[in-house]
Amino acid sequence: DRHRLAVDDAAEAEERAAREAAARARAEEERARAEAEERARAEAERAAREAEERAEREAVLAEERAEELAEAADRLDVVRRGLLDAIGDAVDFDEPALAEELRAALARADEALAAGEAGPASAAVAAVEELLPRAEARLDDLLLAHERRAALARALQEAMAGHGFTFTGGGEVPGQLLLRFERMNGAVYETAIRVDESGQAALSYAIDGEPGIPDGPNPVATCSTEELLDGVHAELATEDFLPGELDWDGKPPRGGGRSLPGQGRAR
Repeated sequence: DRHRLAVDDAAEAEERAAREAAARARAEEERARAEAEERARAEAERAAREAEERAEREAVLAEERAEELAEAADRLDVVRRGLLDAIGDAVDFDEPALAEELRAALARADEALAAGEAGPASAAVAAVEELLPRAEARLDDLLLAHERRAALARALQEAMAGHGFTFTGGGEVPGQLLLRFERMNGAVYETAIRVDESGQAALSYAIDGEPGIPDGPNPVATCSTEELLDGVHAELATEDFLPGELDWDGKPPRGGGRSLPGQGRAR
């Protein structure tokens, strides 16, 4: 009986140990499962937070890009009218390269804005903003030169009329104003008025049909063409123009005989 009791006690102890081991295993599995669930929950929360933060950042960036794009569009609208006017003025002043440069800059800005890329659009508009003042300064110089030529042309027409010339026409060509006058003897004086970069005006004459300017190399002048033009220029002085000494190709030093060029050109 004692032997059977000992065997029963051993079996019971073994069974109890097995139950305890199984319980520990279940507890370990439960703990591992709980830890895994906690890690998964924490990972999900972290991923959700990161996604939310990323969405917030993207929303902020999108808003900033939209604001930058709208600002670029507003800036272009501010200068667009001036740019179009400058293009028209460049065409009027026969400055095709400047007109094309302005058109290209405007096209690049419009295309960048249409693409919706804030950075390139802002840069393209900035290029327009930088170009326009330079173009306007150039056009201002051209306008001043044009006005200077026009004022001199008006004064010259009056002075020439006072010396028996009839104005027969003229017009603008790139960089100069051409005027044509005719004397009662049929001689034609074609006058070119130019203004250099310093604002200095220059008159040049192409003379045809003047008896004192015969064809041939280095003809000797027998008329008062120089005195006639000196008289015209003296009247220009009363209009705030200060003519220099009349000169022509091949003019001899003072004191020598006067010779005029074979083509009848004088300045």
